[in-house]
Amino acid sequence: MASSGRYYWYMNVVPFFAMVAVECFSVGSSVLFKAATEKGLSYYVFIAYSYAISTFILLLPFPFIFFATRSSGLPTFKASLVGRIFLLGLIGMEKATLKSSSTQAKIIGSIVSIIGALVVTLYKGPIVLSASASSSSLLSSSSSQGDWVLGAFLLAASYTLPPLWFIVQTQVMEQYPVELVVVFLYNLCGTLISAPACILVESSFSVWRLKLDITLLAVIFSGFCGCLVSVVHTWAIHLKGPVYVSTFKPLSVVIAAAMSVIFLGDALYIGSVIGAGILSIGFYAVLWGKAKSSAELSEEYCLNRKLTCNSTTPLLNNQQGKQSFPI
Repeated sequence: MASSGRYYWYMNVVPFFAMVAVECFSVGSSVLFKAATEKGLSYYVFIAYSYAISTFILLLPFPFIFFATRSSGLPTFKASLVGRIFLLGLIGMEKATLKSSSTQAKIIGSIVSIIGALVVTLYKGPIVLSASASSSSLLSSSSSQGDWVLGAFLLAASYTLPPLWFIVQTQVMEQYPVELVVVFLYNLCGTLISAPACILVESSFSVWRLKLDITLLAVIFSGFCGCLVSVVHTWAIHLKGPVYVSTFKPLSVVIAAAMSVIFLGDALYIGSVIGAGILSIGFYAVLWGKAKSSAELSEEYCLNRKLTCNSTTPLLNNQQGKQSFPI
């Protein structure tokens, strides 16, 4: 009974609070970045430094973890494995039975969450809390209609592309279930790609010098957050699947609106309040659907093996990981 309770906490409570925490960290990093750009920080420099710091943080334990896992029988990285992982990732990961109430809840909840996020982003309405004078003047002087349109497209892309990466990452974790190694290689590739591109754009070395102010804090905090967020996302994907992690992405819109009001003095509009309520309903529906789906899988697993179980009975952790795919 005690083991079932611990398993429930590990599988449901801990991932939930961990995902909410990393979304708060991600939004906090964005808030710091916005403040740092007001001091003249280039976003190209910000991206390159952030990836480099994340890679350096993960580089410290990487040799020990890598050589320790070589003796555990894990497959080595090779072209056929990477290609197979990519192709498997394109197939999809979520079991969808349209007649199932859990599937219906996840689909409807996802749509409602997206609608809520769009309401927060696109609809303002009357002001609930007025912005501070400095924040309103900065917004009016630095933003144009074209910037808002471009920002909307980039925001839509930022919430559309990560779920696709989460699906591929799920297959990576099934083939190589060592979170820190996968995250290190991800950040290393990000550094190798972003650094040359950013250097070409920002060729002046004076731009790359960081002052001892909010710009340095923003870069260090972003590097730490990037490392932490990647590790937690990879762990949660390995534990709960890509749909669970993707569900928390629209929640960051509400967190960003709240942090902007609290820390930057931005105005709070009725659209943000309404959108947050809609998003919360959809978010809860998806989580309920995921919980019900897990309970159904647990019951099916026990029935197939003629076992006595309840909703907290753990499935074999390596059940999916033991599936074999032809190379």
